[in-house]
Amino acid sequence: MITILLLMTKLLSNGGSRHSATRRLAFWPARARQRVWLRRTGGFVTRKNIVLILPDQLRPDFLGCYGADWLQTPAIDALASSSVRYTAAVSSAPLCVPARNALLTGMHPLRTGVLANDQGLRPDYRQMGIETWADRLSSAGYVTASIGKMHFYPWDAGYGFHHRVIAEDKRHIAIRDDYDAYLRRHGLAKTHANTWPEYHESRGATPPPVPWEHSVDHFVGTAAQEFIASRTGCDEPFAMMVGFPGPHCPYDPVPEFLDRVDRDRVPIARPGSADHAPERVQAARDSYLRAWADLDLSEFPDEARAQVRAHYSALVMQVDHEVGRVLQAIDEAGLAEDTIVILASDHGDFLGDRELLGKAMFHEESVRVPMMIRIPGHVPGINNAMVDLYDLAPTMLELVGAGVPEQMDARAVPGLSGLEAESRERVVGAVADGWMLREGGMVLHKYGTGEVLLYDHDADPEQIRDLSRDPAHRADLDRMDATLTREVMALVASGHEDKIGSSTEPEFYARGWQRPYPYPVKSFVRPESARAAARSDATRARDVSTSGASTPSATSLSSA
Repeated sequence: MITILLLMTKLLSNGGSRHSATRRLAFWPARARQRVWLRRTGGFVTRKNIVLILPDQLRPDFLGCYGADWLQTPAIDALASSSVRYTAAVSSAPLCVPARNALLTGMHPLRTGVLANDQGLRPDYRQMGIETWADRLSSAGYVTASIGKMHFYPWDAGYGFHHRVIAEDKRHIAIRDDYDAYLRRHGLAKTHANTWPEYHESRGATPPPVPWEHSVDHFVGTAAQEFIASRTGCDEPFAMMVGFPGPHCPYDPVPEFLDRVDRDRVPIARPGSADHAPERVQAARDSYLRAWADLDLSEFPDEARAQVRAHYSALVMQVDHEVGRVLQAIDEAGLAEDTIVILASDHGDFLGDRELLGKAMFHEESVRVPMMIRIPGHVPGINNAMVDLYDLAPTMLELVGAGVPEQMDARAVPGLSGLEAESRERVVGAVADGWMLREGGMVLHKYGTGEVLLYDHDADPEQIRDLSRDPAHRADLDRMDATLTREVMALVASGHEDKIGSSTEPEFYARGWQRPYPYPVKSFVRPESARAAARSDATRARDVSTSGASTPSATSLSSA
């Protein structure tokens, strides 16, 4: 029973990297319902609960509230109608693990070094001075829980969550998580998707391997419902992250939802462009040949693309149903007026557009994500500002007055009353083999293959016309490239100062000096601020020089 999993919470060992013992949630120490002074309200308030819902690989244009009229997403649409909904939200690291680690830490992937799917935070991240948002809320007296797919590595790490019910994936048979144990108790088992009917021919669009009541998203929805019910009447606030594995591939909706899809109304996939980074596109296709997917995308017939999009539409509706169950549980527990609800996703999915599947490139289909924030008593609306997925980390902390750790370079999203938040001028993106800059209506892609793409997003929102070789846009390309280089170098330097920084401390030159380890991560100084500080330092040095004063040099220190 999922209830048994929910009643047993695992204490984290020192450092938070592994579960060690078990303990009943009912034994959590009671305390008076916490009140905190919030600058944004100018008074003491009761701390709100937080529920962060994160379906995997969810494109916003496949939701009714973002304009999709061929499918029904009543739960998410209702949530959007009572939220501030962001129309220009992107994931600057459009790949599962980098995106989720950025969200967890509020730190850009170029600073943490988590740029690929097989990576994770350093085990000594806390000794480096890094706090996850779950760490910070735990320190502030919150009971923290993660239910479902987190896609952090190690996959059973704590990272500040007191309680986990783990459902990492529906087809990775090597991951023996709580969902795997649940299936085994019911005489079922995970199987790789390449054993499912029609998998290869339809490029991953298949019948489901198990009935709806045993599907992974239903398992997660039930676990989230039961955790919420367990918090009824408790004094301490809670923060719960709910990670639905759907609608990520394999595209395996149950018949109850697939039968509701009007396939003739699902938009057809957009064709690719043979001259748009062909080497990087081929690398993206080749990645599906690996064992995790076992799919050949060298050919992608129209029929297969249509089937993928129909199955994905049904999976979106299936996830929407589970989101509705979570929202219903909040209402039934009497917690709606005490709970902030956020819905977003880690990245999108090409779904046959450009004859691709998945993500990890910087086109709209991959980077655009839904984002909506419901705050009790807050006026709902639509916000068109550019925001980044990992901006949710400081946003959550500021909303409940928990304070933002210095290491976070993400910024709170605008449009929420009382939060001092500025709109982003730009978003810098990065994964292991590419960088991106979005600024002033333009989008620049740079890939490890040496290929460059430039789009005028305002005039060409579908990113069809590459301007990188257009002489009329050479100035745009040079400006964007210079800005991207400056931003990337600043982020890399900030995250890896122990490798490139220079010491000004006299102890550095003393016999027996030892390198600090782990080296503490410092607060991020944005390039424009760094330049201003450098100019100020230069001015002060010039003033000192002209006044006749002297400063010790490195040479004089080393010879002292």
